[in-house]
Amino acid sequence: MDYLTTVVAIHLLGVILWIGVLTVFSVLLYENIREKNKRIKCPSTITASRSLPAVLFTGSTGFYFLQQWEIWNRIEAMEFWWVHSMLVAWILLLVVVFFIEPFWNQNIFRN
Repeated sequence: MDYLTTVVAIHLLGVILWIGVLTVFSVLLYENIREKNKRIKCPSTITASRSLPAVLFTGSTGFYFLQQWEIWNRIEAMEFWWVHSMLVAWILLLVVVFFIEPFWNQNIFRN
Protein backbone atom coordinates (compact mmCIF):
# COMPACT_ATOMS: atom_id res chain seq x y z
CA MET A 1 0.00 0.00 0.00
CA ASP A 2 1.52 3.30 -1.02
CA TYR A 3 1.60 6.53 0.95
CA LEU A 4 -1.34 8.26 -0.74
CA THR A 5 -3.56 5.23 -0.21
CA THR A 6 -2.80 5.43 3.51
CA VAL A 7 -3.67 9.15 3.52
CA VAL A 8 -6.96 8.42 1.73
CA ALA A 9 -7.77 5.75 4.33
CA ILE A 10 -7.02 8.19 7.17
CA HIS A 11 -9.17 10.84 5.45
CA LEU A 12 -12.09 8.43 5.09
CA LEU A 13 -11.74 7.33 8.72
CA GLY A 14 -11.80 10.99 9.77
CA VAL A 15 -14.96 11.61 7.73
CA ILE A 16 -16.66 8.54 9.22
CA LEU A 17 -15.71 9.66 12.75
CA TRP A 18 -16.90 13.18 11.94
CA ILE A 19 -20.32 11.95 10.79
CA GLY A 20 -20.59 9.67 13.81
CA VAL A 21 -19.71 12.44 16.26
CA LEU A 22 -22.22 14.80 14.67
CA THR A 23 -24.89 12.12 14.86
CA VAL A 24 -24.21 11.41 18.54
CA PHE A 25 -24.13 15.12 19.33
CA SER A 26 -27.42 15.74 17.51
CA VAL A 27 -29.17 12.89 19.32
CA LEU A 28 -27.90 14.05 22.72
CA LEU A 29 -28.81 17.65 22.03
CA TYR A 30 -32.30 16.57 20.97
CA GLU A 31 -32.65 14.59 24.21
CA ASN A 32 -31.54 17.62 26.22
CA ILE A 33 -34.12 19.81 24.52
CA ARG A 34 -36.90 17.21 24.81
CA GLU A 35 -36.25 16.24 28.44
CA LYS A 36 -35.76 19.65 30.04
CA ASN A 37 -36.64 18.45 33.54
CA LYS A 38 -34.22 15.52 33.57
CA ARG A 39 -30.49 16.06 33.97
CA ILE A 40 -28.68 14.75 30.90
CA LYS A 41 -24.94 14.98 30.49
CA CYS A 42 -23.69 17.89 28.42
CA PRO A 43 -23.20 16.76 24.79
CA SER A 44 -19.90 18.60 24.41
CA THR A 45 -18.25 16.63 27.20
CA ILE A 46 -19.10 13.42 25.39
CA THR A 47 -18.27 14.49 21.85
CA ALA A 48 -15.35 16.89 22.32
CA SER A 49 -12.72 14.19 22.75
CA ARG A 50 -14.04 12.35 19.70
CA SER A 51 -14.45 15.36 17.44
CA LEU A 52 -10.88 16.62 17.81
CA PRO A 53 -9.26 13.70 15.95
CA ALA A 54 -12.03 13.64 13.35
CA VAL A 55 -11.68 17.34 12.52
CA LEU A 56 -7.89 17.27 12.55
CA PHE A 57 -7.55 14.09 10.46
CA THR A 58 -10.11 15.21 7.91
CA GLY A 59 -8.75 18.74 7.58
CA SER A 60 -5.07 17.87 7.53
CA THR A 61 -5.46 15.06 4.99
CA GLY A 62 -7.74 17.22 2.85
CA PHE A 63 -5.15 19.99 2.74
CA TYR A 64 -2.49 17.36 2.07
CA PHE A 65 -4.46 16.24 -1.01
CA LEU A 66 -4.57 19.81 -2.28
CA GLN A 67 -0.82 20.16 -1.78
CA GLN A 68 0.34 16.73 -2.93
CA TRP A 69 -1.80 16.59 -6.07
CA GLU A 70 -1.18 20.32 -6.78
CA ILE A 71 -4.87 21.10 -7.16
CA TRP A 72 -5.01 24.40 -5.28
CA ASN A 73 -6.37 25.98 -8.47
CA ARG A 74 -9.64 24.10 -7.87
CA ILE A 75 -10.37 26.50 -5.03
CA GLU A 76 -10.31 29.37 -7.53
CA ALA A 77 -12.51 27.63 -10.13
CA MET A 78 -16.26 27.69 -9.49
CA GLU A 79 -16.85 24.48 -11.46
CA PHE A 80 -15.31 22.64 -8.49
CA TRP A 81 -18.00 23.92 -6.12
CA TRP A 82 -17.78 20.76 -4.01
CA VAL A 83 -14.27 21.72 -2.88
CA HIS A 84 -15.69 24.99 -1.58
CA SER A 85 -18.55 23.20 0.18
CA MET A 86 -16.19 20.75 1.90
CA LEU A 87 -13.94 23.58 3.02
CA VAL A 88 -16.87 25.63 4.34
CA ALA A 89 -18.31 22.59 6.17
CA TRP A 90 -14.94 21.86 7.77
CA ILE A 91 -14.43 25.48 8.87
CA LEU A 92 -17.98 25.69 10.26
CA LEU A 93 -17.54 22.51 12.27
CA LEU A 94 -14.17 23.69 13.51
CA VAL A 95 -15.59 27.02 14.67
CA VAL A 96 -18.74 25.56 16.21
CA VAL A 97 -17.13 22.64 18.05
CA PHE A 98 -14.03 24.39 19.34
CA PHE A 99 -15.04 28.04 19.76
CA ILE A 100 -18.81 28.53 20.02
CA GLU A 101 -19.92 25.31 21.71
CA PRO A 102 -17.72 25.50 24.83
CA PHE A 103 -18.93 29.01 25.66
CA TRP A 104 -22.55 28.16 24.86
CA ASN A 105 -22.46 25.05 27.05
CA GLN A 106 -20.97 26.92 29.98
CA ASN A 107 -24.08 29.11 30.05
CA ILE A 108 -26.69 26.45 29.22
CA PHE A 109 -25.49 23.45 31.22
CA ARG A 110 -24.40 25.01 34.50
CA ASN A 111 -24.76 22.84 37.58
